[in-house]
Amino acid sequence: MWGVTIENEPSAGNQPKYEFNCLGFTKEIQKDFLVKDLGPALAAAGYGPDKLQVMIFDDQRDVIHEWAQYIFSDKEAAKLAAGTAFHWYQNNPQNIGNLKKALDADPTKFIINSEASVGVDKKENPNLGDWGNGLENTVRDIIDDLNNYVAGWVNWNMALDLQGGPNWAGLKAYAPILIDAANKIYYKQPAFYALGHISKFILPDSYKLDFKETTKIDRYQNTAAVRADGGVVVVIMNSSDDLVEINIEDAGQKLSHYVKPHTLQTYIYWL
Repeated sequence: MWGVTIENEPSAGNQPKYEFNCLGFTKEIQKDFLVKDLGPALAAAGYGPDKLQVMIFDDQRDVIHEWAQYIFSDKEAAKLAAGTAFHWYQNNPQNIGNLKKALDADPTKFIINSEASVGVDKKENPNLGDWGNGLENTVRDIIDDLNNYVAGWVNWNMALDLQGGPNWAGLKAYAPILIDAANKIYYKQPAFYALGHISKFILPDSYKLDFKETTKIDRYQNTAAVRADGGVVVVIMNSSDDLVEINIEDAGQKLSHYVKPHTLQTYIYWL
């Protein structure tokens, strides 16, 4: 086991008739629970901070910075937690700046998007081959996160059945892989390849690169990273209806290419 969050969505316990099993935590209670209960229990079982990555929060991005600032200001809590986890369900341009605030609370702590799932609903079945909602929304969120200090992104369900389940709360969702158990076949959805465009090339121990965009293009996104082997990876998504010409300039060298409408492309090069 690599890591664990203290609890899934602690704010859910404050919502009457919440659909999932839940337990309410405030940031104050979670800090005390980590220091007085969870931390000592994990250490006694042989899973101290040197063995297990404990993550605080694990809730929506709108208040991630408030929890990070409060919990990491406590020296004992900061020793026990390795990072901050959050979910994507309330991600929007207005609260993306909270990620930088959370990082500034303690720059030694990583931030990870620990749960993301397209189309969570009780009525809608996952659409086979859904490109816009499945691929583009997934990649849009991953790129936004990577460009704002997030170290990892976790899909809630890598594989579900053709109805987007099973789920004891009756929810249905999109997944990168949909399984037809009756016929013993599976379908790789567009999001499966989207995740590969990023995780297959931006490898563990890569460092995020800053970049400067000389022209602002609507519905166009990119991110870049350098790998441990020196390879530079650039991931580009054009979710517009237009052909886009791109120029990648790095260390005096230039690569020019065209990105077709509604496509995702990955470039890797060594200088």
